[in-house]
Amino acid sequence: MLSSRRAQPGSIESIVSLFATTATVLALALPCPAQKRLKLPPGGSNWVPQTPLVGGLVTQDMGSGGQTAAGLVQALVGAGVTVTNIQYNGAPVAAGTFTGGTGIIGFAQGILLSSGNIGSVVGPQNVLPDTSTDNLMPGDPDLDALVGGLTQDATVLEFDFECPNTNVVSFQYVFASEEYDEWVNTQYNDVFAFFLNGQNIALIPSTTTPVAVNNVNCNNPYNPPTGQNCALYTTNACDSLGLGYPCTNIATEVDGMTLVFSSTGTLRVGPNHIKLAIADRGDGIYDSNVFIRGQSFVCAPVAPVFDPPSPCGQTLIAGVGVSLSFEVDALATNGLPGEAVTLDVTGDATPLAGGTFIPPLPAGPAESVSTEFHWTPGPSDAGLYHLHFTATDQIQQSATCDVDIRVTTPPGVDLCQPGTGSVRPCPCSNPPSGAPSGCDNSSGTGGALLQSMGDASLSSDSVVFVTSDEKPTALSIVVQGNTFLPNGLVYGQGVRCVGGTLKRLYMKSASGGAITAPGGGDPSVSGRSAALGDPIAAGSNRWYGVYYRDQTVLGSCPIRATFNITQTQQILWAP
Repeated sequence: MLSSRRAQPGSIESIVSLFATTATVLALALPCPAQKRLKLPPGGSNWVPQTPLVGGLVTQDMGSGGQTAAGLVQALVGAGVTVTNIQYNGAPVAAGTFTGGTGIIGFAQGILLSSGNIGSVVGPQNVLPDTSTDNLMPGDPDLDALVGGLTQDATVLEFDFECPNTNVVSFQYVFASEEYDEWVNTQYNDVFAFFLNGQNIALIPSTTTPVAVNNVNCNNPYNPPTGQNCALYTTNACDSLGLGYPCTNIATEVDGMTLVFSSTGTLRVGPNHIKLAIADRGDGIYDSNVFIRGQSFVCAPVAPVFDPPSPCGQTLIAGVGVSLSFEVDALATNGLPGEAVTLDVTGDATPLAGGTFIPPLPAGPAESVSTEFHWTPGPSDAGLYHLHFTATDQIQQSATCDVDIRVTTPPGVDLCQPGTGSVRPCPCSNPPSGAPSGCDNSSGTGGALLQSMGDASLSSDSVVFVTSDEKPTALSIVVQGNTFLPNGLVYGQGVRCVGGTLKRLYMKSASGGAITAPGGGDPSVSGRSAALGDPIAAGSNRWYGVYYRDQTVLGSCPIRATFNITQTQQILWAP
């Protein structure tokens, strides 16, 4: 006797019913005879590896990429989540981490699960309409139940977790597939799900409908705004765009993707279980992928977020007369149709009055909002300032980002202007075009300039050196000396006044003729000096310059003079 119990929304029973109904419709929507599925040998792949864009998608899988299941979970969960019993089932190439997704996927980094090889999502172009890797892996019984048939090449990451202070968990994701657009509305309905305690929470926003190829698309053939939830879908298929393969639209190999969706689930008391799963349906080819935002698996309702490179919680050091700029990116993540966020700022009057936001704030509402802050502090602006950014979505949930700016008087004193006073002239008939700077270089910049900012205190050393007007990509070395040479020495195509015991503090490659040192991960100036055998005593001076490669020799200088140098800066170190 059949039960009359009504299936609960989002439960396995209701979703099986939905897919069964869909399957009836699909029987009338099989691909036309002209459509040919790719044929691969068992375990084969047609993936064409590409060199990623600088700052574009980069993946690390669980095989050659060295990732582990525990590492994936660590990259996924945010603060306050206690995780145990981590398990992974799938091919080593089918799971891993990714970076560089901000302007491609919709968020910067996270984990990636695939029914093929995660490396095949990397751009910069969409090279093939049918990128496929057959991993010869079995399907998953829960996904089988979801689609009412057998799946293949399943990739499953699951773990137990607890949220001690809330009964809500949420995270963000994007579903992408090679089945788009030419296999929409066919039996090749690749499937994924996030099973929270057995119930799928990977649902189209504000519905109980699971996310899948046949449920989020702009029809077959591609014909917006028709299709299922077309407003939530973005095509990257070259044929749909009328461009032919290969083509560049979005810098990824995938043929289509959803917008950024949010998953939210209600927790039970004590341990909960999450199962993240994806698989092929119908055959083991035409890969599908689910990108899950890093650190977004949190014990909290969904709210707007600030994406890197937003410097939230940081104190930025700015020097008087030196341009400061940074970017703030806010993203709406509530998963509702037409989701949007508005970005605004409050804080101290000095930077707000003296600086500029491009575009101006408040900005939005939009799904994502970015602004760049530019400010060149003046001599009277030394001090500590605070900026408070607020991102508010259309249901009035908000997130905040606090940034402090410390403006310091430049610690360095400019010395050694070639051809001025007792300092010898530039040796290659290449005088500087202004003061302060070093001798002119073969790019005709008028000479490279060295500036410093930060606190020259041994107890709180934050000194940073910045150059400009070098050769565009020159190899550059920050050099420190414990003696000043008042007349200078000929040094390549320049004049060096840094003398005594010389220490090469940092080696950098210029970008746009500029370097910053120390950079992220580098030791402080005083710490680096001590490590090189020259500990700096309080009350003592050191002299600094940056010499850089310039292989085009000017004037009558010898052919070996393939380098140049900035002017010198003297810094008096405080306790």
